[in-house]
Formats: sequence, structure tokens, C-alpha cells
Amino acid sequence: MKDWVRPYIMDQLRKTWIEGGYKNDDIEKISELKAKEISYDESVFCYLTEELNCEFWMGGIGGDYQLFTEIFGSVLADLPQNVFEKISTMKNVFYIFTPQPGAEVKILRFEHDIMAGETIKIVNFPYTDLFNPLRVLRGEIAHEIAHIYAEHDFVQLMNGKTHEDQEDEADQLAMEWGFKDEIKELREFEKELYEEK
Repeated sequence: MKDWVRPYIMDQLRKTWIEGGYKNDDIEKISELKAKEISYDESVFCYLTEELNCEFWMGGIGGDYQLFTEIFGSVLADLPQNVFEKISTMKNVFYIFTPQPGAEVKILRFEHDIMAGETIKIVNFPYTDLFNPLRVLRGEIAHEIAHIYAEHDFVQLMNGKTHEDQEDEADQLAMEWGFKDEIKELREFEKELYEEK
């Protein structure tokens, strides 16, 4: 977990309490309690996941949503602060944990309604990924977050950037953020799966 994480959480909470009209004495008391709560990594991971300005939800029935949320949050806690701050304020991003196979970013465009011209990005993580080794799953999450951070889009594909270019760029970003071993294990894991088929 990066050093910025716990101070960031406390700053965000204080802003919320100040905006909510809490008095300074009350804020100090609440801060003490919250500091104890976020001394546990699991609390930090869940809080960071909730802090994303997006929808994060479970589709369908099944899967260990709480476990996935904690693993997802552990990746967020290992991101550089500027990366987390960018993805946490991006609009129209939906992170979902579903029975649907294949971790990927899906792009939806709406041209003829209230969100005319806007793009919605859905980041899908399948239930079955929880059976993968932890570092593989963390690599997969970091890779998909890198797609969001880099704002990969079909428009880029039409402008000469191939799907492989985007995949390589997402891997490179994730490795620069500190997930080098996880990306390496993810690619080895995928290679072994492909060779088995």
C-alpha cells in the first residue's frame, strides 16, 4: 500500500464532515474513530473502491463480491496517487463483477438520448477470476484500470492504434505503476491456458 492512501482517505473524510456542517470538536472525535477503522487494510481497500466516482456493482447472483472488492481496492491502494485521482473522477465508468466471462473494457456510445455523444465504459471482471492466483488477478485488474486511465477507445483503433498497441500500452502502464511481476504472471498464466486448449 502506498504512503498517500491513509492520509488521502482522512483528508477526503474531513472535507465531507466540514461540508456537512460538523463542528471542529466533533470532527476530531470522528477522526480518531475513523483512523482506527482504516488501520485495517481491508477497510482501506473497501473505502478506496467506494471512493471511485463510478458505479461498482455485482451483476447476477453468485461470486464473492466482498473478496473481489478487497482485492480490487488493494490494487487501487498500490497505484500512484495521481493515477488514482484521475480514475476516481472519470465519468461514465462502470466496474462490474459478473458471471460473464472475460475481463475487458466495453465501450457504449449513445448518440440520440440525454447523454448524446458521451461514451460509457464498462469494465467487466468475471466471478471465475477469483479462482486465479492472486497476483494474476491483481495484474488483470491493474491492466484494465490502465485501459481506463489511458482512455483507450475504438476511435483510437480507427486512427491507427491497433488493439495490440492498446494491450501493450496497458501492460506498460501497469508495470510502470509497480505491477511488473503481476503483469508477467498474468501473461504467463494466459499463455499456459492458451497452450492447454
